[in-house]
Amino acid sequence: MTGTHPRAFVLDGSESRTEVPLTDAVGLANGGVVVQIEHALDHLGFLAQFEELYLNGIAQVAPPEAVEHLRSQGLQRMHDVLTPEQIADLLPVLDRQAKPLAIPVASGIVALGSQRSQGARSYFICSRTWVRAQVPYRLVADDAAIRSLGHLSGHLVPTSAHRDVDLTHPRGTLSLWAAVVPIGLDNTIELFDVQRSPADSSTEHPDARTVRPVLGPGDVVLFDADRLHASVPNTTDDTRVSIGTRVVFGRTLHYGPGTHWRPFYDARLLGTPLEPLATLQSRCTLAALRRWQWQRAWRRQQARARQDSHTELVT
Repeated sequence: MTGTHPRAFVLDGSESRTEVPLTDAVGLANGGVVVQIEHALDHLGFLAQFEELYLNGIAQVAPPEAVEHLRSQGLQRMHDVLTPEQIADLLPVLDRQAKPLAIPVASGIVALGSQRSQGARSYFICSRTWVRAQVPYRLVADDAAIRSLGHLSGHLVPTSAHRDVDLTHPRGTLSLWAAVVPIGLDNTIELFDVQRSPADSSTEHPDARTVRPVLGPGDVVLFDADRLHASVPNTTDDTRVSIGTRVVFGRTLHYGPGTHWRPFYDARLLGTPLEPLATLQSRCTLAALRRWQWQRAWRRQQARARQDSHTELVT
């Protein structure tokens, strides 16, 4: 851990925040309040790891001088050395490389923002760490191909208002969203105080007070993932570099609809002889079955497409 002292704040509106005891942060966020913990990643020692994760990935596709440029200017200048297409190809690679950090990052933040007895409560940790690099929107505004790729929504390009439960995440999921670079009002996320129909994807809310977190590197925002939220279209000249993962408190998982299932680890079993069974509950769900059926159908579709292509070549 570094010597940086973390502090917790309740966010209420774009520029309003109230300091609260650090050990109350997770409990408040799990109760529906938006909470920011300053210096969480750097205090826990993860900020430098994520910075190197990005830089090492960039080094595989860019010359050494490009990496040195980012070391001196910051990862927010990523678009100086990579095209949006290169970043789009890089993100899935970094996603896979960041997966082993999901458990230590999530458990570290939970322990940091909880009283000791609360930190030992039953909870689940998502098996994935989301790696994001949302470039200035002007760079992709006219690129229909990139904007049409669903897996880049919220990662490279902005995403419209949504709730994570509608993307198959378990109900009651707590999102842990952290900045790797400075993030301001014009390239952050937006959290809405009002509830609307998911079919209404407009991000214009003239009568609703919203929260737009302003973050320094290593800061993390904790919020109810069932709360309506969206990307703020990046009108700055900086790439918004962030990471995220999710936890669910309780002893059971209740997934939302859809086929975007992800396994969640039962934190009680981690580090014990029963750790191989840590994802068993999440795998014994209808959501997991829907995902398996979707993957099976997709593989069959790909196989037919390859067969059709081969037939055309032969004939």
